[in-house]
Amino acid sequence: MDPLDDSHRSSIWVCEADGRRDVVAPVKSHGAKALIFISLKKVGATNILSKMDFPGVVLANKEGSDLISYLISGSNPSASIIFNGTVLGVSSVPAMAWLFSRGSSQATSG
Repeated sequence: MDPLDDSHRSSIWVCEADGRRDVVAPVKSHGAKALIFISLKKVGATNILSKMDFPGVVLANKEGSDLISYLISGSNPSASIIFNGTVLGVSSVPAMAWLFSRGSSQATSG
């Protein structure tokens, strides 16, 4: 995350999760206007951002893949974020978080 020039400033950044670090603070400090964060496939709809204190959206891996395809194939891709509250898009109820702290584990083989 150390671009060579300032052409990225005031733009919307797209970041894919790598599971190792929080990307919000560095993206914001590099001058991004907003962040589109793509979750890891293995975590499903679980959000693993510690703090999002500027405009942003979290996409599931499938929607993120569609977005990246659009960005790569478009000659002049553009984006906007319109705030509409939190929309989970998870229709299978009840849903369990990827990092749920109850249930089977090596310590309690249930």
